[in-house]
Amino acid sequence: MPLQRSSLRVDHTSRAVREARLWVGERLSDVGREDLVWAAELAVSELLSNALLHAEPPIVVQMGGTRDHPRVEVHDGSAQLPQMPVPRPGTNGASVLEDELLLTIGRGLDLVAKFSDAWGVDMGPEGKVVWFSPRADAQETGVPGDVTGESTHAPQPRGAVLHVQLLGVPVDQLADFERHHRELAREVALLALAAGADYPLAKTISDVFALLRRDVRPELGEQLRQLRSAGVSTSDMEVTVTRRAAAELGRFVELLSLADAFCVEQRLLTLARTPDQIAFQNWWFGEISRQLAGEPPTAWNASSWQLRA
Repeated sequence: MPLQRSSLRVDHTSRAVREARLWVGERLSDVGREDLVWAAELAVSELLSNALLHAEPPIVVQMGGTRDHPRVEVHDGSAQLPQMPVPRPGTNGASVLEDELLLTIGRGLDLVAKFSDAWGVDMGPEGKVVWFSPRADAQETGVPGDVTGESTHAPQPRGAVLHVQLLGVPVDQLADFERHHRELAREVALLALAAGADYPLAKTISDVFALLRRDVRPELGEQLRQLRSAGVSTSDMEVTVTRRAAAELGRFVELLSLADAFCVEQRLLTLARTPDQIAFQNWWFGEISRQLAGEPPTAWNASSWQLRA
């Protein structure tokens, strides 16, 4: 079963670290993972202390993953990569007494690495997420972390580019589309990193998401921000698509349906798409496929596409 989608916004107060520890412990206890509470509280104390000292707001603690593979995340508004652990000999983290929890501040991510089955940093345009999947017993040598995200990849050659006209795009629905895809892409990517052997579909979906993010919608976020700032409700738009990505569109739509089933089976935290979301996304990807086949653009018509969803 998944952990319930929930988050804790953190303020710069003397109680912030303690409140976050208690909150994480309660979430894990709610799903019967009391065995992970102490390790998770210790690691989140370190992450949150570092975020409060060095990062920018908003700072949010969130739970992800599933009961078998829970994940604790600390989100912040800083685009600066944290200082990664340097391998060095040390004592077993399990020897740290609970009363000394706050004395561990300053050990960087070494402590997190020792109390995690997997951990990493996901960089994004609005900040970063430092995450870990807690383990009950500490390791003598911490596992290496994974650094992922848009800012970690150098621009790649895009090949032949095709231009697609999207007419009458509803801006709010497009924003919802972007939000859902961003959440689903991050969830499957982190699930694949933390427990890919148990969730092979997550790795497959993640790889196709990465391809489309590079080749279909690299400039879409900026267009969307400008439209929302201007208070526009409906707009014609143009996106560029490579032939490489065009060949994957049909497969991607099929994978979205599989991801919905994955969510319904309560194996992913991200919610399955609603009928309205399915209708809009079918039109969006359908328009790209049609125009790449030489057909003229067709404007969005909500009632028409909702009947097909």
